[in-house]
Amino acid sequence: MDLVYEIYFARATKKQNKEWKIRGVGDSLPMYFISWDDCIQLCEKLNRNKNDILPEGYKFSLPTEAQWEYTCKSFSNTKIPLDSIAWYRNNSNKQVHPVGEKLPNALGIYDLRGNLSEWCYDWFSEYKEGEKENPMGSENGEKKIVRGGSWFGSELNTKATTRFQDPPKNGYSSIGLRLALRTIN
Repeated sequence: MDLVYEIYFARATKKQNKEWKIRGVGDSLPMYFISWDDCIQLCEKLNRNKNDILPEGYKFSLPTEAQWEYTCKSFSNTKIPLDSIAWYRNNSNKQVHPVGEKLPNALGIYDLRGNLSEWCYDWFSEYKEGEKENPMGSENGEKKIVRGGSWFGSELNTKATTRFQDPPKNGYSSIGLRLALRTIN
């Protein structure tokens, strides 16, 4: 998948900012039980209250599905054992884990393929034939895209290409968020 613009992701660190925590328990756990609607409200609040830390011309957003997949696939070409990079059903003890306990990808980003699945900005739709460059979901729909495996999911669910869909008003113990920066149109 080729993307024609820069991608910036908020890097999860082992010490989370208490001011931004709205779900989850503890300073180092990722946010979860957060709906897509709540994620968008959080992004809007951050854009109002933290615009002084944003690069000029950018705003906080959820990543598009294409951004998420491109970033997830940035692991090196070497085979890394799944247990080294992801919390999933076989090793999670049926719970969310603190951020950054597994190896990061080549971009220094943790937990893309496990721990929590993550909301994407796009509405769910089937891929269009031949769509390769920054495919976007439908303009509207009933469910939003969720990517990445979670502590609850199987090994198959951790694949970079696995797609899920859920209603935007629901929050789940296995779904969280990752912030991205998007250019302001």
